[in-house]
Amino acid sequence: MSRDRHRARPRTWRGHAVCRSRCGVAGLLAVMVVLVLGSLPSHASEPVPSRWMDPHQAWQPHDAAWPGPASGEYQVQAVTRAMGGRSQQEGRVAVVVATDLYAAIATSLATYADDLASVGFSSTTITFSGNAEFLRNTLISLYNEPESLVGVVLAGPLPHVIYEMNQDWGNGGEYEDFPCDMYLMDMDGTWSDQLDDPPVQPDNGKLDTWTGNRDLEIWVSRMRTDNLTALGTEAEILNTYFARNHTARRSVLNNLYVGLVYDDDDWESMSSVDTYCLRQLFGYTNVVAVDGPEDTTAADFINNRLTADYHLDLIRSHGSPSGHGFYRNNHSTFEYVWREEYALWDPAAAFFSFFVCSGCDYLAGNNLGGTAVFNPEGSGLLAWGSTKTGGMWNDIHMYNQIAAGECVGEAFKYWFNQVNDAPYAPEWWYGMVLIGDGTCHTTTDCNTNDIRDECDIDCQLAGCDVPGCGQSPDCNGNLVPDECDLSDGTSSDCNANEVPDECDLSGGTSEDCNNNGEPDECEPQADCNDNGVQDICDVAGGTSEDCNHNQVPDECDLAAGTSVDGNGNGVLDSCEDCNRNGVQDLREPLAVVFENASAPVGVLGTVAPVAQDIHLPDWARVRQFTVSYASTGSSPGLMVVRFFVGDFVGDIVPVYPEGLIAEYDAGQLPWTGGEAASRTVGVNPPVWVPPDWWMEVEIDRDAGVLLRSDSADVAYTHGRVYDRQAGQVLPGCSYMGLQVMGIQCSPECGCGDVNGSGGQVDLTDFALLANCYGLDASTTECRPSELACSDLNVDGVVDLGDFATFAVLYGLTSTGLPPDCLP
Repeated sequence: MSRDRHRARPRTWRGHAVCRSRCGVAGLLAVMVVLVLGSLPSHASEPVPSRWMDPHQAWQPHDAAWPGPASGEYQVQAVTRAMGGRSQQEGRVAVVVATDLYAAIATSLATYADDLASVGFSSTTITFSGNAEFLRNTLISLYNEPESLVGVVLAGPLPHVIYEMNQDWGNGGEYEDFPCDMYLMDMDGTWSDQLDDPPVQPDNGKLDTWTGNRDLEIWVSRMRTDNLTALGTEAEILNTYFARNHTARRSVLNNLYVGLVYDDDDWESMSSVDTYCLRQLFGYTNVVAVDGPEDTTAADFINNRLTADYHLDLIRSHGSPSGHGFYRNNHSTFEYVWREEYALWDPAAAFFSFFVCSGCDYLAGNNLGGTAVFNPEGSGLLAWGSTKTGGMWNDIHMYNQIAAGECVGEAFKYWFNQVNDAPYAPEWWYGMVLIGDGTCHTTTDCNTNDIRDECDIDCQLAGCDVPGCGQSPDCNGNLVPDECDLSDGTSSDCNANEVPDECDLSGGTSEDCNNNGEPDECEPQADCNDNGVQDICDVAGGTSEDCNHNQVPDECDLAAGTSVDGNGNGVLDSCEDCNRNGVQDLREPLAVVFENASAPVGVLGTVAPVAQDIHLPDWARVRQFTVSYASTGSSPGLMVVRFFVGDFVGDIVPVYPEGLIAEYDAGQLPWTGGEAASRTVGVNPPVWVPPDWWMEVEIDRDAGVLLRSDSADVAYTHGRVYDRQAGQVLPGCSYMGLQVMGIQCSPECGCGDVNGSGGQVDLTDFALLANCYGLDASTTECRPSELACSDLNVDGVVDLGDFATFAVLYGLTSTGLPPDCLP
């Protein structure tokens, strides 16, 4: 087939145009008058057909696809009845899915069936395997059932036919064959493979004759993605598409409701008609037309049009399944926009009218139409175009139907039935197909009041000055009437005031003291502590603690007995488990040194100091401690807690002053005979106690020698006290207790991903760790006595290598990498 570029010879329209034969100058003037008056414009003669232009490949004939006789099988998977919707959207749609594909997209198909029902369609979902004749017979059977059939969506690599013909575009006879979906849209015509007009041949597996009633009874759209390998796998592409389709049924996928006309040089004269067509959908001012010979360029289309927020792109240009292009410099240069551009730049348009030679040939791998519609990152929903030379024109019939409320599939069928009796209809339009979902509409009307949603919300938008406009509020600004947000569950209305909850909150008609997105009046109204403040607000405002995050003030948990505070420190026991291991912090080996409230009280000599030393088995970070003591005497004493270093040898070893690191004086600890006394001391800044440090608590009456004793089992050790006067260790259990609180498992200071970014452990985490110890995050060198921000590996620099040293401290083998350790 010769596909060189040339102008078509004019032909006279004999069917549906305003001008018939012998239009002449008067006819052209008449058309101009019609345009000015806003009536229906039309083409008086055939335009230039879109021709095959592709520097990488020449057109090749298609393989035969007419296997005959009819064979195959199908199975009904689901039937969904209509649930109401727009009056124009009615009838049954058959969703035909390739058998091998069904399981992978079944969930998406169920949602799609609900979407169809929500706008008035009933649907039948069937799985299918077989040839094209069996598929057509199946559709005819469904069409002849009482519920009949209005359209079909084909999902997967379902069968097709190839139609062949000889045609004349004004340069002599040309042969062409192409996929022809009209075969599946015709329920009562006769198709055959019988013409002997070389190179058209009879009985070669390619249809060549369509006789009888050539009107379409149904529409058919295709979702074939198995050959769109550049976009992903077949099922992944379709699941993403159905999800986008579901979203688009509620609102447009971009913020502008604008149409684009982009007619290259050979169709510059059609720009006014195309603009008129799109104005039927978008209003007078919401159509952008680009048609100047040096304005329509590949660079402009890619940089300024492809990703702009147009809702529908109408493109007239030469091309192939690989893309299309635009002339420059008076036809001397032709520059291409490849299908890869559509995959790379993710067009914002939902609809595409491709007047591009073979641009919608769905048999071609990674074809233009399929790429534009099914790009997972784009907004595509539906494209119409040709599988052959030619393309759609005189399409005002289609746009008028869409403007009247019909879905694109129904409008497509109506358009074809208006133009199919033209003698040149076969060469121009037998290759026209729908790629995507034919049930789509270019706008939405979620509340089915016959006013498109954006006009329902705002009369000031272009084309929206229509009766009834502006009647629906859109308080959340999502371009969907509030009533639709509420009916479809996008917004909740817990207080039943017919206002979305988020608007109650943003408008100040409802409060949300705990910032959970739910109006306070919809939450529990309990005020357990009778302070006149709703409990959730009591907690959120900080007037009551809620350490266990059950939305009940802690004092109410204690009063009701649902929580306990065994140690009487005002904190629920269930909250004192910072490492969430089920053991209360004050009973952890690192937290409780010994606890002997029920133990017999030992006898203390009148002059002997009392001291107890604790050797912790692992790191502990001390923020405060409590020392308790019980005595039979009545003399006051001074309580001192010391941190020191030194080797432990034997049971009782003197502690010398040179080993002292820090000393905290709790002051005088008064008591009376036989009663316990205690004192809590804050440690500021908090101190890390490594395994080679010791802690000592002393109640000193006369500054005598300090003794330390072995405490192997720090949880329940019975310490020993040496009575210097008696020269012996006192018998009985320890009567001195030390509680270490605020240990290392505090979440904000644990090692690892301190900032909770979910990413790698890095210097940012190390800097935050420094803050936990009261150090400046920017500090690069700091006291070696501080674990945080220290040169732990002693290389002279505080960096990730020091952070890695934590691994050793947690019993791991250091890899030199930041550890992901637990507190």
